[in-house]
Amino acid sequence: MPGGELPPVSRATATVAIVTLAPVPPSLLRAWDVPTLEPGASLNIEARAGETTIIVGANGAGKSELGRWLDRDGYEVTRRVSAHRQLWFSSPGPGITAERYDQLTNAASHWRTQTDARFIDHVGAERTGIVLFDLLSQVIVDNDTRVSLFQEGATNPAVLERLGPRPLDRLNNVLAAGGLLVRVKVNAGQGFDAVREDTRAVYPISQMSDGEKSAVLLAAEILASKKNSVQIVDEPERHLHRAISTQVIQAVVASRPDCHFVLLTHELDLAAELTQQSAHTFILSASQWAGGVATGWELNRLDSGNSLPVEARTAILGGRRKLVFIEGKSGSVDPALYRVLYPNRQFVSSNGSTEVLRSVTGLHDAQDHHWIEALGIVDGDHRSAEEIEKLRSRFVTPLPVAEVENLYYVDEVMDAVAHAYLPPLEKDAVEGLAQARAEGFKVLAKEAARLTEELALTALRRRMSEKLPTEIDSSQPTYTATVDSPYADIWADVQSHIVANNLSELVRLLPVRNTPFRDTVARRLGFQNALSYQAYARTQIQKQPELAEKLRKLINLSE
Repeated sequence: MPGGELPPVSRATATVAIVTLAPVPPSLLRAWDVPTLEPGASLNIEARAGETTIIVGANGAGKSELGRWLDRDGYEVTRRVSAHRQLWFSSPGPGITAERYDQLTNAASHWRTQTDARFIDHVGAERTGIVLFDLLSQVIVDNDTRVSLFQEGATNPAVLERLGPRPLDRLNNVLAAGGLLVRVKVNAGQGFDAVREDTRAVYPISQMSDGEKSAVLLAAEILASKKNSVQIVDEPERHLHRAISTQVIQAVVASRPDCHFVLLTHELDLAAELTQQSAHTFILSASQWAGGVATGWELNRLDSGNSLPVEARTAILGGRRKLVFIEGKSGSVDPALYRVLYPNRQFVSSNGSTEVLRSVTGLHDAQDHHWIEALGIVDGDHRSAEEIEKLRSRFVTPLPVAEVENLYYVDEVMDAVAHAYLPPLEKDAVEGLAQARAEGFKVLAKEAARLTEELALTALRRRMSEKLPTEIDSSQPTYTATVDSPYADIWADVQSHIVANNLSELVRLLPVRNTPFRDTVARRLGFQNALSYQAYARTQIQKQPELAEKLRKLINLSE
């Protein structure tokens, strides 16, 4: 009912609906059985005082509709802060009369139950007036109560212990926690002013920045809400700069330990930070609809433990099901080839092989993560047959080459690139490919000693780490571990391949990334550099399904 038209719902009628709650334990404020996508199945979510429920989902997954569903019965114990909340203040004060306030709050209990409440705030621009009215009322009541206590002879410590900080002190504490340099105070006209801490400038809150207004409105709406209530906040980060959003939201939650918070968000960084703090986290992947109303949601629980690396938790928070953890830093070019070969999987960079194994093992061992398919890929790095078998048994695949980048230079890929890129005469492709291989072989043969040392050192460190103790024996002053050096075996293999003029085996065995090999091969095939060659190679892999299948068989991903 837009345009300020109010439904015929009296305050008495709303009160009757409120008292239908069944008795529950004191700490349990509400509980829901949320329908899932499986017919007849549901997921129980409990709202207990002092706890937080985080629901993470991408745009379009059904978060706002779930928030409306959680608030669909209009219980007074539940308060929903819409993602579509407006920020502007028409004045620095409430701007509405007490009569209008009663009309709006009475009508809001009806509007919030409507199916379009997920994307329309029927109160609209007057929402800020309601929030400021509540805040000002709280300030006035608090002042009167403190005056009465002082008149009765109460001391400052006694009043503080009974009432806690003043309402505006609590609001300003939230702003300070977010690093905002602005504070709010009541002015002589029963409105609110902002005070800059750095310049001491004073101006009406209607002139604050959008980020400051958003923080003030979010904090004020929650601070002024009823005791022991459930706060459903859709997109709490909305209009807050990412640099302060987490701190502001954490401070708002901490300011109301009597409440339970349900935070619905698509901001992965925010969710990753909040889930480290014993929150109950659910991943919302999809929803199903009938007649414009959601009938079920795909919700999965993420455990509250901290056993997973941040990269793994962030990937899961994105609702991703088929995860492959790979070595490498976030933002590297390594995942590009994997994404071409396995387009239906999400690749997560996890630094070294230890982090890959930890992520995959943690997800397989945790019952709460049964809905996630987690695999891993690590560099070949001259692993023994025993190491390979052990890794594969734990759903981690060692590459058949030293590093992922070597895959661009295996025979199948070089053949496909040469025949597609070089002039159409078969002779040109064959000759160009032969020259590229000959020059590439010379480079690797020249670099062989250095690369063997690097590879041996990597293998030695890995094997030494496996010998480290897992617990301390206080009676032992020293620990000794002996590991055979792999250098001699690796060097013997390298030498045999050099004698045999076998470039294919050298590409399999030696890491080529930090050598002139890549650019040498690329230029001999007519490319400007290795990056342009590799980009073209990925294009051919996409165009040639048989080539992609050969590489997938070569990798042999553990599933």
